[in-house]
Amino acid sequence: MDFLLYAPENPGNLGSIIRTSASFGIDRLFVFDEHSLLEGKNLERVKAVSCGHHDDVVVESVSEPVSFVKSYDDKFVAMISRLRSKQLHEVSFPKDGIVTFGNESKGVPRKINRIYGTKRVMIPTKGHNYCLGLPVAYSLFLYEYLAQHTEGFPSVKW
Repeated sequence: MDFLLYAPENPGNLGSIIRTSASFGIDRLFVFDEHSLLEGKNLERVKAVSCGHHDDVVVESVSEPVSFVKSYDDKFVAMISRLRSKQLHEVSFPKDGIVTFGNESKGVPRKINRIYGTKRVMIPTKGHNYCLGLPVAYSLFLYEYLAQHTEGFPSVKW
């Protein structure tokens, strides 16, 4: 499974996602870096929050995210969204494909959310807080994905 982070805004969030990825054996992330998190002082912050794991995960910049997502036309494309979405535990995720996470303030843009074949997935919450922090949403999705595809990995009882 591949992961695309669409225009994350907070270098601390990207650093946390890198650290989580390394902890669970994910060695590559794709980023549409609209906010220059992979440059200068932002990159220094990303590295600091990743606690040294920035060398364990290759972060590849994507310049054309719509074309990039469409290149997975023969694979599963999953979106994290809250509108007209299945809950995380209701979806069986194949090993191949891509999951796109939107940025902290705007989520997944319509130009990607509307690509034919996109499956929208949400993480169930209690109450009216539909907006989990980006690293939290990434961690929960990753855990569910690994529970489905890793023998002996404990699944979450939703």
